[in-house]
Amino acid sequence: MKAPLWLFFLLLILTSPNIPASTYAQTSPPTDSIRLQVRPASDSLIAIHQLFLRKRRSAKTAIWTGVGVGVGLGLIGLGSYALVNSAKKATSGMPLEEGSASISLKFSLPGLPILTLGVIRRIRFNRHREAVLVDAYKKGKGLPPSIRRSIRSQHFATQ
Repeated sequence: MKAPLWLFFLLLILTSPNIPASTYAQTSPPTDSIRLQVRPASDSLIAIHQLFLRKRRSAKTAIWTGVGVGVGLGLIGLGSYALVNSAKKATSGMPLEEGSASISLKFSLPGLPILTLGVIRRIRFNRHREAVLVDAYKKGKGLPPSIRRSIRSQHFATQ
C-alpha cells in the first residue's frame, strides 16, 4: 500500500511547476521572452501583452498539471487494480469484474477538469486574439470589458 503512495508523491513532485525546467534538460529561451525585447510604446499595450503572456503561461501550467494528474492517477489505478486482481486470483481463483482500462479511466478523471480549464484559458488568451486587441487599440477602439477587468497594476510593471 505504501508503494502507490510514494509513486503519487513522486509524480506530484515531478509535475510541480516550481521545479525549473533547467533541472531536467537544457531548454531554449521561450519565444514569449524574446518578444519582450521589442516593447510597445504605450503602457496599456505593455499591460495587454503582460496579461496575455501570464495567462498563457498559467494555461500551460494547468494543461501539464491536468495531464500529469490524469496519467499519474491512471497509473496508480492500474497498479492498484493489478495488485488487487493478483491477490484475489491467488486467494479465490476468481478475477475481478471490471477491466483495467475502466479502473484506470476512473482514477484519471480528476485531471480532466484541470486540463479543460487550461485548454479554455489557452484558447481565450491566444496570440491571435492578443494581436487583434492590440491592433484595435492602436486604431482607437477601447478594450473589451473582460480585458479591462483582468488588467491589474502588476501588468504595467515590466519584467
